[in-house]
Amino acid sequence: MTQTAYQTEQRQLRAKMAELLTQQRDQDALRIENAADPFDQIQASVERDLLVGLLNRDARLRDDLRRAFELMENGSYGRCEDCEGIIAAARLKAIPWARCCVRCQELRDREVNEADVFPYAA
Repeated sequence: MTQTAYQTEQRQLRAKMAELLTQQRDQDALRIENAADPFDQIQASVERDLLVGLLNRDARLRDDLRRAFELMENGSYGRCEDCEGIIAAARLKAIPWARCCVRCQELRDREVNEADVFPYAA
């Protein structure tokens, strides 16, 4: 990886982290309030579930960004966590916080999707 590409990805990581830190989700929607109408209760529940999902996604992304910064500091940035191969420059340009090469990420995604479809298969 060239020094210019490395610096570009570092700037992208910093920008994404700044975006996450300035973006505060309204957590008031997490409060459970009683509603007389069952449809209002369902709507509030769906909105809470959606907000929890977004908060979890943001937390995972913050962790991925922090991990990418750590890897940059120790010189391991751009290596796949699973196969230890080099992550393609195009992938890092698109997703600077990527932890895996495309092949290993596809395997991870397949495992997650199969667990969702077949949760009790072992």
